[in-house]
Amino acid sequence: MPIRETSASPVLEPLGRVTDLWLDPKSVVRTKAIEALTVSTGYPVHLVERAIDNAFGELTRPKIRDFIKAEEVPFSSPKNSVVLHIGAGNVFTAWLHGAVITLLLGHRCWIKPSMMEPVFARLWHQSVQMADIQMAQRITIVAWNEELLRQVQAVVAYGSDKTLDELSKRTPDDTIFVGYGHKISIGLIINEHEIDIDMDKLCTDIEHDCELFDMNGCLSPQVIYMVGNTADMMKSAVSHLAKQPELRYVHDLDSWMTQIKQFRGHLSTIGIAGDLSKLEPFKSDLEELGVTRICEMGGMQRPPLTWRNGGVSLVHALKPIAV
Repeated sequence: MPIRETSASPVLEPLGRVTDLWLDPKSVVRTKAIEALTVSTGYPVHLVERAIDNAFGELTRPKIRDFIKAEEVPFSSPKNSVVLHIGAGNVFTAWLHGAVITLLLGHRCWIKPSMMEPVFARLWHQSVQMADIQMAQRITIVAWNEELLRQVQAVVAYGSDKTLDELSKRTPDDTIFVGYGHKISIGLIINEHEIDIDMDKLCTDIEHDCELFDMNGCLSPQVIYMVGNTADMMKSAVSHLAKQPELRYVHDLDSWMTQIKQFRGHLSTIGIAGDLSKLEPFKSDLEELGVTRICEMGGMQRPPLTWRNGGVSLVHALKPIAV
């Protein structure tokens, strides 16, 4: 199917208006959402704001347009097919990008929020109603019932490996199932030649990556490795954090590669402070270990819409759904 101009996507502009509502500091939608989410999540205001900025900052019109081109999302009129998104309790924004992709593909979107955080999905739906009532009618917030698995054409679920295994078994064989299970991310400080590091920036970057979601998200760096003379500085950089990543010193990148093999199959993102080009010789080995994203430290919690979580392109996974 030929790809039409991205501006022809019937949901691009409405989705852009939704993003505007969430990113505008003066928006009533954002103000009320922050107030409600600090209660439902237990996170302080600045972390709720950061989570919102990270998620919706990747859903601006230009970034959605770039995603449509990069993933070759076909122009699609609305369909009757339904994709069920089952949210996770540890990261309240985790399902959002998948829901947007679902709408871009023309499918209906059902969202089953986590019992641990049921507020964000409803707030998002309300903001869509404000932006475009027709698009909002294609979104439904549902309560859990196993019968849902037999009423949809695809299930996209977030949770523990055990939970996903159970859901997969209960999902009919002719229903597409995409599961995002247990993953961990790691940090890497490269300072082989003891070049001065901007410690103020590094501390801020580590704080941004570690504070969100109480270190419980798959993008939170559970371990930060250090190549070079940074051990004392790193201890200082994490000392103020309520939950701290484990710090490990390695002699060189070859030693680092040997150590991270223990995480094979569970690695997600690697956040780097230092020269990213140093990892180029290890690219294929990292992919073999399951790494799906390498970024600068400080940006680990802000994955782009084009990120293939777990190596899965949701566009490709959902394309086989019949109209």
